[in-house]
Amino acid sequence: MNNESFYMHPRYDEFTAFLKTLQTDAKITPSTKHLAFVVWQKMVEANDKLRARNALLVQALNEVSE
Repeated sequence: MNNESFYMHPRYDEFTAFLKTLQTDAKITPSTKHLAFVVWQKMVEANDKLRARNALLVQALNEVSE
């Protein structure tokens, strides 16, 4: 994904909402914004996978306890 196309990503609005919560005096250039998006996206994807695994574990535990 190049610097221009990440602005069109379906989760870009979610990313910009996240950025607004940060308190920093750092200058945010397009390239640093792109890098931050890539890192943020990887963290969100990892979190989504963990949530899915957790849901499966909870479901399995509920089935065992029934």
